Amino acid sequence: MWKTEFQRAFLGIPFWLAVVIGTLLCMIGLSSYFEGPNVIPGAHPFYRNAYEAWLFAYAEGPTALFVILAPLLAVLPHADAYVMDRTTGYLRFVLLRVPRWRYFLMRLAVVALSGGIATALPLIITFGITNLMLPRGLPPRSPGELEPVSFLNVVYWSNPDVFVFIATGLAFLFGAVYATFGFAVSAYVDKRYLALVTPFVFYHVTNFVLAALGLEEWTPPGMWVPFGITTSTAFSVFAQLMLMLTATLLAFALRETRRSVHA
Repeated sequence: MWKTEFQRAFLGIPFWLAVVIGTLLCMIGLSSYFEGPNVIPGAHPFYRNAYEAWLFAYAEGPTALFVILAPLLAVLPHADAYVMDRTTGYLRFVLLRVPRWRYFLMRLAVVALSGGIATALPLIITFGITNLMLPRGLPPRSPGELEPVSFLNVVYWSNPDVFVFIATGLAFLFGAVYATFGFAVSAYVDKRYLALVTPFVFYHVTNFVLAALGLEEWTPPGMWVPFGITTSTAFSVFAQLMLMLTATLLAFALRETRRSVHA
C-alpha cells in the first residue's frame, strides 16, 4: 500500500506540474534580479551573488509569485486524494484490505510529504541555478542592512548556506501543513477543486485581515518567509505552523469520527 501511495503521489502529473510551475515562478523572479546594469565600475565582486539572487527569485523580488501561489503548489500533488478515493469507490476497496486508521495515517503522511517536497524542490533547483550563474559570497553590509530585518538576519550574514537550508526547510514545513489542510478540507466536501482552492483562499484572506490589523508576523506568509518582517520571531513562525497543523488534524478527526458514527 505504501509503495502504491508513493507512486500515486510522486509519479503523477500533478506533483511534477507543481514542481515545474514553482520553478518557473522562481525563474520569473530571478529574471527581475538582473534588471539594470550588470557591470558597475568599482562594485564589489559579490555585488550580484547566488544567495541574494536566490532570495530575490522566490521571496524578495517585486513579483514574489512563488509566495503568492505557494498554497496551490502545496495542495496540487495529492491533497484531493481523499475526495477522489471516496467519490470513485476506491476507499471501500482499500478498507477491505487495511484498517481505517492505517489508511488515514498513510494518506496523511504521503499528502504532507508530497506537499512539502512540491514547495521545497523548486527552491533547491533555483539555488542550484543561481550557484551556477553567480559567485557564492556576500558583499559587505550597507548601513541599512545592519538593522535587524528578522530573526534570521544574523544567520543570513554569518552563514548564508545555513540560511538557505533553514528557509528551504520552512518552505517544506509550510507545504506539508497546507497540503494537510487541503486534505482535511477534502473530508468535508465532495468536489476536489474545493480541497485545492480553499487553502489558497484562506491563505490570502487571512493574510489581508491580519496585515490590516498590524499583525504581519502572524500572517500566513510570515510562517515561512519572515525575512522582511521586523517583528517576526522563531516563536511566531513555529507557533503558527503548529497551531495550524493541530487545528487541521482536529477538524479532520472530528469529521471522520462523525462520519464513522453515522455510517
